[in-house]
Amino acid sequence: GGSVTITFQVTVDNPPNLTLLNPPRVENQGTVTADGGISVLTDDTEPTLPGAADKTRTLIDLYGTTTTVNSSGSPSDEGDPVTFTATVAPNNLPFAPPGGTIPTGTVQFLDGATPITCNEGSTSIQTLNVSGQAMCTTSALTSVASPHTINVNYVGDGNFDPSNGNTTHVINACTQNPVVINTNDSGAGSLREALATVCTAPNNNVTFNIPTGDPGFSGGVYTITLASELVVAKNVNITGPNSVTNTNPIVVSGNN
Repeated sequence: GGSVTITFQVTVDNPPNLTLLNPPRVENQGTVTADGGISVLTDDTEPTLPGAADKTRTLIDLYGTTTTVNSSGSPSDEGDPVTFTATVAPNNLPFAPPGGTIPTGTVQFLDGATPITCNEGSTSIQTLNVSGQAMCTTSALTSVASPHTINVNYVGDGNFDPSNGNTTHVINACTQNPVVINTNDSGAGSLREALATVCTAPNNNVTFNIPTGDPGFSGGVYTITLASELVVAKNVNITGPNSVTNTNPIVVSGNN
């Protein structure tokens, strides 16, 4: 008839993804079996009643994390591939968790609230590597009035809390494969405008389709006379002479 208390401790060496639980917790229940076949579930206040609903519940305080996001370069042109890199790091580690000091799991890349389809696996959800990093490359961002806000959400793992990070990225409007249609030094349809507005190579080209009635056409040659140096500020292909149906050569004159 005496009272017996049995104390035990369970150590969770490799917890599951506790961040999926609200709150993060572990639960356990053991069975004490005595001579004579008497079996009692632990933490059971009444041995004659089932103890299945009387588990030992331990709340877990996971390590905090910080998620940072960097882009491969802002601003960029429409159509250019941009790579966003997310890094998830622990805030502090008073001692090393059993699963290691680098957060594991996945992150999701979003343009604002819209998932980004990354070239890596054609999904917005990417797995952290052994350095706690994940990358997302896309060419689908378009030019908008405000910079894009790229959000990254880390889901957490058995040792580390979720966290969020973001960065901004500017997309410049550009012209896909502009065509030069006159010999003017500047303005609409000129070579200077095409160089200023063309999207970057190798997927874009500046070509020519200047009519024979253009003032710069003389002696079977088109002459573009410059008032100042042409600015070539990006990687660009310039393909001449003229169109397939008009193969007269084109001369760019520095005007002495």
